Formats: sequence, structure tokens, C-alpha cells
Amino acid sequence: MILNNKMLEIIMLSIAISACSNEDTSKTKVDDTPNTAISKDITAPKTATANSSENKVEISSTFENKTFQDSIEMALLNEINICYDTLHPDERKKGMSLCSPENFAFYTYSDKISLENGFLLQVKAGVNDYPIRRLLFFIRENGRLVSMNNVQGYLVEKRHNPSGFDDLVVSLVDNLDGTYQRYDVLLQYQEGKYHLVEALADLYGPIETPEMKKNAKAFFEERIRKNKLMF
Repeated sequence: MILNNKMLEIIMLSIAISACSNEDTSKTKVDDTPNTAISKDITAPKTATANSSENKVEISSTFENKTFQDSIEMALLNEINICYDTLHPDERKKGMSLCSPENFAFYTYSDKISLENGFLLQVKAGVNDYPIRRLLFFIRENGRLVSMNNVQGYLVEKRHNPSGFDDLVVSLVDNLDGTYQRYDVLLQYQEGKYHLVEALADLYGPIETPEMKKNAKAFFEERIRKNKLMF
């Protein structure tokens, strides 16, 4: 996809400013430090805290817990066959990463659905030899957990929506010509799946004007289709 001249000028200016800075924006590698919503402050130190307000909850998956917070979480991991449970070994899962809170974090996305029947699963980078964090969406249909969405990236914020299904801010991680980029986007639940509805930011800062949002959203969607960043 080709961006218009104005968008290209903005991107090139942002790159030039970034190149003059001594700070490491981590755009050439993928680390696994706690999340930061890049639409707020991409150079702020990343912390292990989760801040909340009346309608927003910031998410930081640090993978530092030694035990799962809910006893159902281990059972759910076994149900979706994503890891190796040392307490209930299955030869078919040998070679998979361990079922551990050091590898997986659970989140809800709807006050209408219990964790057992629908959840977001944040997967740490490197799990099952996949180099980038993944965010997996599940819903129970006809008694079985099925995949609703898959995102290459991570959850940074949940926002209350009157529909009962939270709006989600996620950072998509993309390999653009050998350089890792992040796209901060807003997802909304529509007709049984989450869909990208707004471009919020990239590594170089917020995307604010309507024209920039329109162009950035089109560019992000093209990258999503090309590299399967979300499906």
C-alpha cells in the first residue's frame, strides 16, 4: 500500500526525530518487558502495575506470578492443548512450553461471560518457539472452547462498553522490512468477533487528526492482511 505524501512526510519526520534521541525505542527487537500503551508515552519506563479508572483498566502482563489466580486456569490451558502440564503429563504435548503463569496470563473481555466460557489469553514471547507475544481470544460454543480472534501482539488496556463486551487497546507487533514496529489500535466486539475500529498510535507517537487516523488505519489493515497480525 502507498501512503499519501503528507503521511510519508510525518513518518519521515518522526524517524528523524527518533534517530536524534539517545533513548532506545526498542524498534529493532522484541523484548518481553511489561506492556506500555504507546499511545500515552512510548518512552516511559515500563512497570508492573495496572492502573484503573471508572471506565478503563490498563493491563501489564509481567508473567511474574508463580501460581495461577484461579484454579480453572490450568484446566482451560489443558482444554485448548497449548502447553505441557507436568502434573498431568500427556505424551502428545511433550516439547511444548510448560503450563505456567510465567508463560500465560488470563483476562476477561465481557461481564456477560464467565472466565470458563470465554477469555483472553496473553502468551509470552518464546512460548512454543514463537518469538513474539500473542493474544488469543476464546469463546465456548456448544460446550467447546473455540478460537474467536488471534493477535500478534499484546493487550494494553480494556475500556468499558455498554454492550457488555469491553473495547480493547492492543499493540500489534509487525516485522516491517526487518525492523519490528508496533501499532496501537482499538478493537471493538461486533457480530461475534473483535474488529479494528481505530488507529491510535505507532512507535513514533499518537495518531491524532482524522486524516492521519484514516490513512494509518488503512496502512495497519494492509499490514494485518499481509503478515496475518490479526485474524
